[in-house]
Amino acid sequence: WFIAHENGKAIRLDFSQVTLAEGDAIYLFNSDNTEQTNLLATLKGNNLPPSIVVNNAPLLIWFLTDSEHNGGGFSLQLSRQVF
Repeated sequence: WFIAHENGKAIRLDFSQVTLAEGDAIYLFNSDNTEQTNLLATLKGNNLPPSIVVNNAPLLIWFLTDSEHNGGGFSLQLSRQVF
């Protein structure tokens, strides 16, 4: 998923559930591409991350699965904040 940024507003992600199977991951990038230098966070397993805020940049959410195991998935709320 690609979320474009709006001038003067930050993108905030709040995860309410993260239940990923072994071999699955969520990668968050502060860009429109998956270059390693743009990687903000990697989420694996069942741990809820703190709120993630991105200022003055787009956000790319990349869910990668190995299709071998099934987890509960993830749920998040996206909001925009004036900074």
